[in-house]
Amino acid sequence: SFPLLVCRDPKSGKCVSKVKALHAAQITSVTCSVDGATLLTCGRDSVLRVSDARSLRPKTTTATTTTTSNRQNPSSSDSPCPPMSDPAFVVTSVWCSAALGPDGKHAAAASGDGGGGLFVWETGTGRRVRRLLVSSSSGGGGGSSSASSSGVAAAAPGGALAVAWSPQGSPLACCDRGGGVSLWAPRGG
Repeated sequence: SFPLLVCRDPKSGKCVSKVKALHAAQITSVTCSVDGATLLTCGRDSVLRVSDARSLRPKTTTATTTTTSNRQNPSSSDSPCPPMSDPAFVVTSVWCSAALGPDGKHAAAASGDGGGGLFVWETGTGRRVRRLLVSSSSGGGGGSSSASSSGVAAAAPGGALAVAWSPQGSPLACCDRGGGVSLWAPRGG
């Protein structure tokens, strides 16, 4: 049997709808966007998915085309937001969580293992933009970080578990298995 996402009416508590096969394994976290229109789920299948909160179907992104006057126009076809994953992203525990950025354009998730760390993706493309690695040389603090051109930086030791965005978009906070909390903010804008 596949894990279910069950939506209930807040007043009556009655089941309104069920979504099967959103993930191939147990769902470890569900996050709602600030505007309430988008859900982000993370599963033990090591995949993040973006869904429309009302229809519970995959969220779509409108493709854009650039005209000769350099203005972007939406194309007529919408495509589903791709699932977000990475070969190094392994959800190892039910404690591993994911969070949507306040603008809904980025998602972050904690891998949970000692080598995976914290990952940041673009929700519309599924492209990984940052990987904050676990490093025994980081001395327990993340602080502000800048990533290399490959988008990799050192993160808190012990494996990241939970992640949260500031309502302003920065910093990004994560806690690790050792009980530490790291705050991540871009350097110099």
